[in-house]
Amino acid sequence: MIVQLPPSRSLPTNRRYAARRQLEETVGTKKASPRRRRLILLVAIALIVASAVAGIALLRTAPVTDKRTARCYTLAKLGSDKTFSGTTIGVAGPPGSVAQVDDAISSCSDLWRQGFLVPGASGIQRPKPDTSNPVPPLIACTLVDGRAGIFPGDSNTCATLGLPLAGQ
Repeated sequence: MIVQLPPSRSLPTNRRYAARRQLEETVGTKKASPRRRRLILLVAIALIVASAVAGIALLRTAPVTDKRTARCYTLAKLGSDKTFSGTTIGVAGPPGSVAQVDDAISSCSDLWRQGFLVPGASGIQRPKPDTSNPVPPLIACTLVDGRAGIFPGDSNTCATLGLPLAGQ
């Protein structure tokens, strides 16, 4: 067993400088240019922003849990439980069965196209015969009670109303 370390030896100066140069080349102590640093910073910021947007989008999506009925709104406004601009839809089924609304956007689009829904009107309207009406862009949100709410608008409409986008 060795109890004492051997005495230290000094390295010749030229070998010491050669070892330092080799270490600097290996580690790369060169500083990045200001332009390169800005590019790295911009890429890092872009990645952070993209991650945040993706995270918010995932958090702002909720599944539709109550598929018995859905609501077709004629305004991008919630209203109350009983009074709102639009109508409630459901798929007819055999007596005693639970009807399901599988494609609420398609059903609401049909109501708009046929003239049963008009902007701002509450409930079903009397359409003019043999006409085809414009269908506004529609977005599906998940209402507080778990039903689908179909609103005229874009993907920002749900967030504006404080609702998540309807997920699968």
